[in-house]
Amino acid sequence: MVSNGRELADIALAALNDVAIGAEFKLIDLVDLEVWSRARIGVRRAAGTTFLARMMIAPGIECLGRDLENHQRYRKVG
Repeated sequence: MVSNGRELADIALAALNDVAIGAEFKLIDLVDLEVWSRARIGVRRAAGTTFLARMMIAPGIECLGRDLENHQRYRKVG
């Protein structure tokens, strides 16, 4: 079980290699659903904040804004 948001964000970052260019995704799409659901809500929120901060400076990733469920959306552009 993940113990903090940074650890969960690191798992998602590692999965970015498998995302196709042009694909839209959310943080939850990059993490195994079982790992995500076992993480406490505070850990998931912290992971979202950490991941967003990293994506704001990451080349090849566009931040698209939030969806109706208040999840940040991203697009891999290169």
